[in-house]
Amino acid sequence: MASAIRLARVLAALQGCAGEGREDDLILLLLEASQVASGHARADRFLYDHPDLAAISNDAEAVRRACAAKAGWPGGRHAALAVAHAFSTIWRKPSEIRGARLIGATGL
Repeated sequence: MASAIRLARVLAALQGCAGEGREDDLILLLLEASQVASGHARADRFLYDHPDLAAISNDAEAVRRACAAKAGWPGGRHAALAVAHAFSTIWRKPSEIRGARLIGATGL
């Protein structure tokens, strides 16, 4: 979330510098924007490679980003989502979780 705010600020600064014709500052801000954007790509790739960790964390933002990630092969994305769904309690109703615990299912 903090990196999204940082990227929004950098983009606003880019627009301001472009409007004022400050080319020296534009170069520095473009470099900063590329570094922030590459961080997003690495994080998305990590969520694609490890959907189980995103699901176990029960972090709604991590699960949302794992679902929205377009990295890799589409079949791999579907497999990653299936793994995340199997490990996550975010998509399950509380009654399903309690029922699974009652019958002794593991991983819930």
